[in-house]
This record gives sequence, C-alpha cells and structure tokens, in this order.
Amino acid sequence: MVILGIDPGLTRVGYGLIQKENGRLIFLKAGVFKIVGKKSNALLQIKRQLDSLISDFKPQLLGVEKLYFVKNQKTGLEVAQARGVVILSALERGLAIKEYAPNEIKLGITGYGFADKSAVLKMVKLSPFSLLAFILKNFKKYDGVFDMEEYLNISAIISFFAGRQ
Repeated sequence: MVILGIDPGLTRVGYGLIQKENGRLIFLKAGVFKIVGKKSNALLQIKRQLDSLISDFKPQLLGVEKLYFVKNQKTGLEVAQARGVVILSALERGLAIKEYAPNEIKLGITGYGFADKSAVLKMVKLSPFSLLAFILKNFKKYDGVFDMEEYLNISAIISFFAGRQ
C-alpha cells in the first residue's frame, strides 16, 4: 500500500510518500509544492502538482490533518481551501482518505495527545522509519532554511497512518 501524507497550505503544500509492504515502511518521496505567482492561481497549482504526484506514485491512501481552531481566520480559510483541493484530487482518483486531528496524531506517535513538538520529534526520530531524519540528511534547504514544523507534520502523519493500516 502506498500512503500519501499531505500538510496543506495556500503558499506551500508539504507531502510525503511511503509504501507499506509486508510490515515494512519504504520511503518513496517527500517535498513541498511551492506556489509561485498570484494567490488567485494557488489552488489550481496545488491541484495540478498533486494530480501529477498521484499519477506518478498511485497511492491508495491519503492522510491529512483535520482543520483545527486557528487564531488567524484568514490563514484558516486559506488552509481550508487548500485542504478542499487536496481532498477533491484524492477523491477524483479513488484514494481512501483518513483525517485525524493533530492531537490524535500526537497520541498515536507519543502516547500523549497534547505532546509538544519536541516530544513528537523525539518519537519520530526513534521510530523504525524516520522520514524526518531522512529529509534532514538528504534534502536541500527549502528557501534557505528547513521548515521543521512542516516536515515534522508530514513525517508524523505518515508514520501514524502507516502504523494504523
């Protein structure tokens, strides 16, 4: 089974792909769709890039965080729009969709639903398949710096879903 984890946003969409085979997790690809140009074209760019990724890797399962309370309503609306495009793209291609709240993912990884980012990072690094460690070792810096939170979210989502399937 190929599993696609998505961390949606309007200006960047983080993703990670793994394959679960005979109880083993195999890294396939991870990265970020960077949206260029006007925000008015962002949703179309997300859809096209995601459609291409799905066509290339043919995942059977999409893992995505549920939208939770946000302090900035404008940002929350933009993330909701991006999530909608991601879910639509997956549904059009017949992927199963699993949505979990951030605290459910934290619970699955650390055993505590309100763990902080450092605790999640520690457990992800200790997991038998640490996508984050791979990314830190092998990927170029994104915009000059690693967006640790974004990659951590992707890694956490994929590790969590892979363990639950």
